[in-house]
Amino acid sequence: MRKKVFSLVVLTALFLSGCKGGKESNTSNPTPSESEHVPVSPSEKPRPSESTSSGGNQSQSSASESTSTDVYSGWSKEIREYLNLYLNGQTVPYVNLGKASLISYERIAPNFDNNYDDYHIELDGTVDYTDTLKNKFAADYTSAGYQVSDVGTKKYAKKEDSHLTVTLEASDNGGVALRKIYYDEPYDKSKFVSYPSEIDSVLDSVFGTHKADIPVIYLGTSAPDYKDGGSRLGKSLILTGRKWNSAVLTDAKDVLASKGFTTSDTDEDTVNGSLTFSDGYQLVVTIEKITPAESKIPAYPQRTILRKEPYNPSTFTAWPSDIADLLSDYYGGHTLPLFYLGTDSPSVTDTDDDSREEFDVEGGAWDDRVRDNALNVLKNAGYVEDKDEEESSGYVMSLSGQRPKTGIN
Repeated sequence: MRKKVFSLVVLTALFLSGCKGGKESNTSNPTPSESEHVPVSPSEKPRPSESTSSGGNQSQSSASESTSTDVYSGWSKEIREYLNLYLNGQTVPYVNLGKASLISYERIAPNFDNNYDDYHIELDGTVDYTDTLKNKFAADYTSAGYQVSDVGTKKYAKKEDSHLTVTLEASDNGGVALRKIYYDEPYDKSKFVSYPSEIDSVLDSVFGTHKADIPVIYLGTSAPDYKDGGSRLGKSLILTGRKWNSAVLTDAKDVLASKGFTTSDTDEDTVNGSLTFSDGYQLVVTIEKITPAESKIPAYPQRTILRKEPYNPSTFTAWPSDIADLLSDYYGGHTLPLFYLGTDSPSVTDTDDDSREEFDVEGGAWDDRVRDNALNVLKNAGYVEDKDEEESSGYVMSLSGQRPKTGIN
């Protein structure tokens, strides 16, 4: 007979292990360090285009593009949508940098490696940076209303009324052409009426039926970034803008008050709002100015949305499908007794795909009743409490249970 071990840890959240305790959680969204104050989400990592063609002709919706449609027509659908999202519905003239399926694109934040360059989108091509390409760039961008100039070996194209600057240069990747797109997004809250689809989906998964109660608050951009907040007080999500504007706080306070939130100011750079519903569920919203420790990285607005669920084990009737699937996949069909972790929607935060021995699950806000309930459920299922392990590891609870050799390691 071999053992399975279950452990609960009180850190910023509640975790469970399907096997040995003591493994530090390595979530996809860790608590940010100083260097992580740059608002970069898991969605901003390089994402190569998956288009299998060089892109078809696309009709243009922007008025600024209607006078010279041809210079915009080469983008693949995927890259066009990416540009539209981060350029507030705009795109830029195409200029062929190589086969669309091989062009990589990513959004870059100011950092030491790029000498704290402004936020921009990079498109790394597959063709050489030649005089012919530079002349094509100059001609097409000029025809689209850009002012084109040379700065050293680079080409610069600027369009003031669109707040866009585009550069073309030789990359460090063998001298192939590299295009950078800078968007100095003006503050205009009227253009932000809903969240991008990706964030909307995350809000739905985190806040469920209460997603509709979360006010849309402008952070100075039409495409805010997001990351998991994690909190011992409850589940949270963090949204970030990219350029600080004091109007964010004023506008946020007005929106919160209009939606029934009680508002307060922690200091001149922070606004708080809270709203408790008839079912005991509470939403807490904080909007603040973040000033990174690295002085060359500009300050930016950040919004934290925290949920505090009422303690109600009776509403938790089954493990979510992703947890149930992992239990089945990792442990040969063996199940784990159902117990409440302070939320109706616990989530997997880390998996050990190499050994397939354990995974971590994050619950809701800590409540001592969580331990009492879990201890009772597990003991009734035949698990034995290991007090020595609890004392040595710092876990609030550690239990083990016998199982066939073919099951959990």
